Amino acid sequence: MGWQWSEAQSWGGLYLGLRHGYLDLDPDDPANRDRGHRWRGKLQVEGETAISEAWRANLIASHLFGSSNHWARLRLQTVLAKGWHAGPEVISLSAPDHRAWQLGGYLGNLRLGAASYLTVKAGVRKAEGESTSGYVGAELYLPF
Repeated sequence: MGWQWSEAQSWGGLYLGLRHGYLDLDPDDPANRDRGHRWRGKLQVEGETAISEAWRANLIASHLFGSSNHWARLRLQTVLAKGWHAGPEVISLSAPDHRAWQLGGYLGNLRLGAASYLTVKAGVRKAEGESTSGYVGAELYLPF
């Protein structure tokens, strides 16, 4: 369930729902609160606003109740030729036993067909207690 709004230069949304997850650990860890099937409440907020004529800021953040998992991503976006979107992104992931940051860039709004788009991204990732590594990713967008 959610609530959305928009104005001339901004839009946003606030959502509350249920999430089902299944985690199969090998070897098993009976002390892990996330093992097996779990239904949990999820809160998500997202929005975008113009910060100048050429740039927009986009934020999405979520919290998973019962496990204290958080995820947030901030992107700055400018529009290139062909309507492509590009810019930097920073991502924060947090759980009771894990924390990580990602810093990179993305290229998005790449048309795949009549009604589908692709975003590709790459950067560096730093997890608590681990060395810095690279990441790559792809996001598929199907408007309806």
